[in-house]
Amino acid sequence: MLMRVYVDFSSVETKHELIDQRLQNWARWSHNRGSGGASPMFRLYRSTEVHAGHESSGPVVDSLDAQRVQKAVSALPTNHRLALSWAYIKRNNPQRCAISLGLTLAGLAQMVRDSRQMLCNRNA
Repeated sequence: MLMRVYVDFSSVETKHELIDQRLQNWARWSHNRGSGGASPMFRLYRSTEVHAGHESSGPVVDSLDAQRVQKAVSALPTNHRLALSWAYIKRNNPQRCAISLGLTLAGLAQMVRDSRQMLCNRNA
């Protein structure tokens, strides 16, 4: 019988909380830059709430810090870079990501953790 082990990909060690916040900022920046995949017809669309002055205030993106993090992430080894990209930007099926990197789910969680540590060590 195959036993499935639960892996909590949202857990962050206390020593990684600062880099986690910076990586979340990097993810928001990554989603908002460029065309983002929106159809050209809808790219400049704003809801009526925005025009009425009721614009929702989401988290502010620090673009300069996000660019620093982007540079640091791009300097990581390929598998570590892909694991962070999955953990913060893509957020799709973890099994698919783990298989593409040749890892188990626990191995993917460990690689994300190790990637955060590498960024901390590099003072990213």
